[in-house]
Amino acid sequence: MRSSEFFTELETFQARVRPLIEVDPVGATMFGSVLVGQLLAPEPGIPPLMVVIVEQDTVAAAAMRITEHPLIVLLDPGNADPAGVLADLTAVVAASGQPVPGLTGRRPTVVALAEQWSAGSRCPVGDTAGPSAAPA
Repeated sequence: MRSSEFFTELETFQARVRPLIEVDPVGATMFGSVLVGQLLAPEPGIPPLMVVIVEQDTVAAAAMRITEHPLIVLLDPGNADPAGVLADLTAVVAASGQPVPGLTGRRPTVVALAEQWSAGSRCPVGDTAGPSAAPA
């Protein structure tokens, strides 16, 4: 069974995602850099969106969005059900009501997440004009 955890403190989020970063240090390069940048000099604006999907006490995916930047996604490369993890991530991020102006991360993860996002929204993959441009 999976659950989600949202964070308000950068230090707590960093501690929670550290094992995932260690599993995929190359894939986590941008994620870790943005996180450390926020710890050293937080960007003004709306608070960061920080969430993890947990499966059997292990972080299966993490996502972070700073101000108006894309949502950075990190997925455990050894997870047996990446589509299910990304579906759960999509659902909790969408339900949060936080803006998601784009996605970034490893290409296969971002493509899969974009497909999940499209399936649950009126904004298909590749549509940069937003939900109003999608057919009703």
